[in-house]
Amino acid sequence: MTPGDRRWRLALATLFVVGLALRIGFAREVGDLPTFHYLVVDAASYDRLARVIAAGQWLPRQPFFMAPLYPYFLAAIYRLAGPSYDAVRAVQLLLSALTPVLVALATARPFGRRAGAFAGALGAAYGPLVAFAPLLLKETLAIFLVATAMPLLVRFVSGPPAETAEPERWLATLPLVVGLLLGLAAQLRENLVLLLPAACVAAALARQQR
Repeated sequence: MTPGDRRWRLALATLFVVGLALRIGFAREVGDLPTFHYLVVDAASYDRLARVIAAGQWLPRQPFFMAPLYPYFLAAIYRLAGPSYDAVRAVQLLLSALTPVLVALATARPFGRRAGAFAGALGAAYGPLVAFAPLLLKETLAIFLVATAMPLLVRFVSGPPAETAEPERWLATLPLVVGLLLGLAAQLRENLVLLLPAACVAAALARQQR
């Protein structure tokens, strides 16, 4: 491992630690608000559906009037940790803190590691990302799924380094993984469906130009 690689890994670890610290600090600051303990509006609806799903009714009788994936995400946590809001918040704090790291990885390959570190720092300190992390709302999970897809899509588009003999076979599976991640994200934010064909076209054009 070169010194540059060690510095890059340290930068990524720092992004995660700083992002997590900011999110935990914000969660502690708003922890005494009534709506932090008594859910209202969308959060209450998600929680109600998640409890039904966690109880074993995997397809609720009432139709979903909002994107359906988030109640299943909550239900999975409820099955593992009980109907605990703190457990959900802990998972979301971790996912939200990982998001800047993924942003940095997606940015670094086409624009360099310095740009990646800068983009990750913006993500770590970006107010809405920090504010949504402890809330029982779908935004944190949706952004995390898209952020996870982006470095994989960039990796597929860029292909193996020209100076190596890295096989292409595993790269061919990346569009499937990216499609799955974006498809799941679209079950949280329906307008992301528009991103799927755009991502496919962009990837195809970029690969043709290589």
